Amino acid sequence: MWIKKTEYESALSDINRAIAYDIQNPAYFIVKSDIFFAMGNVNECKDALLKAIEKDESQTEAILKYAELHFFFQNYETMFLYIDRALDIDDINPEAYFMRAMAQAEIGDTAKAIRDLHKAVEQKPDFYNAYVQLGVIFDNMNNPLALDYYNNALQLDTNSVEVRYNIAMYYQNRDELNLSLIHISEPTRPY
Repeated sequence: MWIKKTEYESALSDINRAIAYDIQNPAYFIVKSDIFFAMGNVNECKDALLKAIEKDESQTEAILKYAELHFFFQNYETMFLYIDRALDIDDINPEAYFMRAMAQAEIGDTAKAIRDLHKAVEQKPDFYNAYVQLGVIFDNMNNPLALDYYNNALQLDTNSVEVRYNIAMYYQNRDELNLSLIHISEPTRPY
């Protein structure tokens, strides 16, 4: 642990020197926020991200990281504001739609979560996590479309234990134990 602390302090010292050289560069403040986040200093992380945004209001990376921090602490109102801000700057942003969908799902608005997940996979057809989450949502709704979404995710990662487990549980929860056992025991079988 002491070595890591020393590395963080060294990294922080280096980035502070870079900031002193070019205080207008928002990328330096993003790196500084990453260091603070790794150190567990959330408030300093937020401050650094806000400085990055102050330096360049169109800095979607900083805006999304700031939104993500609020998502972690379930401060959804602020998170939604910053997600919307990022999407106003660039509406081709599958990660923003995904993050907003995850928050919508957590607060129980599955319709909006589905809409945003669909937007994410439209923009990024190989978005594995979005397909998994669509599968989970439709599975929870007892909708057989869940299997289609799980299969899409499985096509992107054929070795996904997570998706194979979800498919097996899908069948088990519907009292189709034979299908559940087949799918969990045949790792190369397409579903």
